[in-house]
Amino acid sequence: MTGTIQYERQLKSTYLIIHTVNEAVLNSFAGQIAIKGYIKELVKCAIVCADGCSNIEYDITGGHDLTSVYAAKKIQYADLENIMEQLIQVVNDMEKYLMDGLQLVLSPEFVYFELETKRIQFIFDFSECKTKSDIIRLGEFLIEKVDHEDEKATELAYLFYELCREGNFPIERIEEYIEKQKKEKYRKKEALRKESEDISDKRASNTE
Repeated sequence: MTGTIQYERQLKSTYLIIHTVNEAVLNSFAGQIAIKGYIKELVKCAIVCADGCSNIEYDITGGHDLTSVYAAKKIQYADLENIMEQLIQVVNDMEKYLMDGLQLVLSPEFVYFELETKRIQFIFDFSECKTKSDIIRLGEFLIEKVDHEDEKATELAYLFYELCREGNFPIERIEEYIEKQKKEKYRKKEALRKESEDISDKRASNTE
C-alpha cells in the first residue's frame, strides 16, 4: 500500500486514513464493492473528501495488527490455521464479485486481529491496482514469528511462503493441507476413543 497514512482517534473509535487514493481503483467495480461493505471480512471503510481529494477512512476500532499481537509470542499451529482459514474465506468471498485477492493489503502491520473473537479483518487497497509483494511479506512474517518447535505450524508457514513466491494466492494447496491435518487429528482422536472403549470392555469382561 502506498500513500500518506494517518491514524486518528474519535471518541471510542480508531481510524486508519489513507490520503493517496487511485481514483481508477476507487471508481472501479471492486472499489465500490469494498466501499459498500458487501464483504464482511474487509475492514469497513468510507470516502472522506478533504481539500478536493478523496481519502479513505478505515474503521479499525478494536483491531490489533498482527505485528503487535505477535510481538512477544510465537505463532502456534492453531493460530496459523485461523489466519489461513480467514484469508482463504476473504479471497473466496472476493472472487464471488470477480475481485482479486492481490488487492488486499497483506503486510502484517495492516492485518487486524480482534483478541476476544479471534476474528481477522483485511484492508482493501485503493492506492494500487495489484501487488504481489504484500503476500510475500506476510509469508516472511509468518516464518519469522512461527514457533519452530511446532512442527505443523512451521511446515504450514513455509508451505504458504513458498507457494506465494511461485504464484498468486495458494488457496487450494493451503486448504488441502489444513483439511489433511484435520482428518489426521480426527483419525487419532477416533483411534484413542476406540482404544479406550476396548480397555473398558476388557475390564468389564474381567469382572464378570
